[in-house]
Amino acid sequence: MNEKIVITGATGMLGGEVALQLARAGYRDITLPVRNPARLTRLLGRMKAEELDTKVLHPVEVSLSFPADVTEMMRGAAGLFHCAAVVDFGDRDNNMVAGNVEITSTLVDAALACRVRRMVHVSSIATLGVGDPPGSPVTERNPLESIDGQPPYTVSKVLAEQQVRRGIEQGLDAVIVHPSVILGEGEWRGAGSCAVVRLVSSGLPFYTTGTTGYVDVRDVARAMIALADCERAKGENFILNGANVPFRELITLAARTAGKPRPRFKAGKALLYTMYGLERALSVVGYRPRFPRLAVRSAVTETRYDGDKIRSFVPFQYTPFDQTLRRVVTAYLNEKSAR
Repeated sequence: MNEKIVITGATGMLGGEVALQLARAGYRDITLPVRNPARLTRLLGRMKAEELDTKVLHPVEVSLSFPADVTEMMRGAAGLFHCAAVVDFGDRDNNMVAGNVEITSTLVDAALACRVRRMVHVSSIATLGVGDPPGSPVTERNPLESIDGQPPYTVSKVLAEQQVRRGIEQGLDAVIVHPSVILGEGEWRGAGSCAVVRLVSSGLPFYTTGTTGYVDVRDVARAMIALADCERAKGENFILNGANVPFRELITLAARTAGKPRPRFKAGKALLYTMYGLERALSVVGYRPRFPRLAVRSAVTETRYDGDKIRSFVPFQYTPFDQTLRRVVTAYLNEKSAR
């Protein structure tokens, strides 16, 4: 397939997986806007291990904050997968909101100018509200009602999504996906779900009372690629969620896979928020909190997501949660022992 496809965030877990799956499918012109091509080492290593032709990847050193450069890079592209975003669940903005929104706005404008056939934008379940009626699974019809008081990451994803909707109103053909917590092989020292895998594989002695959704990175990439070719998906948004799992089950299964003791003590809401308050106080002297507000809120909240809508548009099955978690924890442990 000789169509030009652009993937942002290819140095990250999801963008790299999209690039890998497109290369497997025979795409020959995969353009990767990056600031530092050296960070593509993991992706290149995976492709070589599968004996895939790495020449189908075309890294372009460009900052996504420069509209003229982005538009030039986008010329001739048939598709755009926008996976790039700063992910930080802490309470400090650190220019994350402006950065995520600016990059998305620039890409939307470039896609419009270059008449890209389809843009697939990666949003988040953070832009969604609660189920209706309360307690029922969250669907695509339950947007977050207000960003007032929300953590910077949530604000950045809501405002970035608004830029995509602006583009849709101006004629952009786009699809928005809302992955739940993405589990996959990535940069283990990073933030996001890789930090979750690192933490639960350590053998935590306690568990929390919350429930949230999880999805395999391979499933997210498969879904995005399938939706990119689905005419009926134009202008639609899709929750991508393979399973709703209590944190106790997550931590127990990860501990079993890692050969660690299962968690025995329940950490309630009061304890977690006390720890959050102490860490926030220490942050003024440079301490980096391990329990940011967004993580604490998720850990004590029972929220379920309905990821079935995609099945009405394309044939799709999610990977079983236990299979995904065992694979990812094992990959983390193997890489850790190899260092």
